[in-house]
Amino acid sequence: MNVGRRPIYGIFWLRAFFSICVVEWHTLAVGKSLIFSKIDYKSHQYELSDFLNFQVFLLAVPIFLAISCYLFATRKPDAKYFWTRAKHLILLSFFWSVFLNIWTDGIFKFITSIPLSPWALMEFIARAGNTPYYFFLCLMVLLGLCLLASRLNNYTLWLLTIFSILLVALMPMISTFSGFIKLSAWWHPLPFLPYPFASTLLFRYSRELHHWRFPVAALSLGAAIISGFFEWKYYVDAIYFSIQPYALPAYMRPSVFFACYSLLVLFLGPWSNCPAFIRFLSDYSLTLYCLHLFFIPIVVKYASTAAPIFQSRQIQVVLVLLLSYAGGMFLKLFFKKSLLVSSSSPQS
Repeated sequence: MNVGRRPIYGIFWLRAFFSICVVEWHTLAVGKSLIFSKIDYKSHQYELSDFLNFQVFLLAVPIFLAISCYLFATRKPDAKYFWTRAKHLILLSFFWSVFLNIWTDGIFKFITSIPLSPWALMEFIARAGNTPYYFFLCLMVLLGLCLLASRLNNYTLWLLTIFSILLVALMPMISTFSGFIKLSAWWHPLPFLPYPFASTLLFRYSRELHHWRFPVAALSLGAAIISGFFEWKYYVDAIYFSIQPYALPAYMRPSVFFACYSLLVLFLGPWSNCPAFIRFLSDYSLTLYCLHLFFIPIVVKYASTAAPIFQSRQIQVVLVLLLSYAGGMFLKLFFKKSLLVSSSSPQS
């Protein structure tokens, strides 16, 4: 594969699709199985909604992290470039988490919700004020590890990748046995520890992958399927209800890693171009991620009293998408573009 500076069109497709998956997940548009029930979760039988929710939609955050780590590795980064990215990510996390909290609860309730104890305050910050904008702080940590990875040889990177995958696989059981369930929480970087090392290796082996792309992607997909069976058998536990509304770790699962990198390997292949519509969805993936939470409550509230067609969850998803894209184009008139729009040209 040519690793010159040129657009990676496959990444446009991944950004476009998985940005919509974020909305599908946060609206639970395909429904919920018994894995969401504190009372009946033990009677749960795997169904289509589980596959879509946990094996597709929940890949959104990990795939964006994997893409970002890969693109960072292609820049052969130095400390100056890292700090430029880090400052931008801190700004995104701070701005959108404060904005959403004030929008939802008002400024007084937001201020009074800020913990005073040091540990609680650290968690509050790591969780970006209990919002999905924790993503930006996780990414900042992972990019720091990418910077470290860029200084390491391939042998060390392979060891770190394997060790961190094993750690992700063991952590749910360690969390369950120790009772310290926050080790497997969704809002800190630990579930994504393998990503900087794997992304750096992926970049370094990009030429070789030109010939081995499909076998590597198939092998990674097979690992995702096998580990997925293991996870649904051994990871399900009521203890997770203390931090989330379902009995399975969100991201602390090796199947998530393997599925992400199966897709990334596949979509880094030679794409000649992509349609303008996909480019738009890709460019506005950050817009959608940042704004959809403002519109979901509005759409759900008014759809409940509207015509029956608007009570369909998928119709509500479409409405949230349209409002988010329109809101993003409007806010660009007042906000910095970097707060709303992704880079239009991911390059390798």
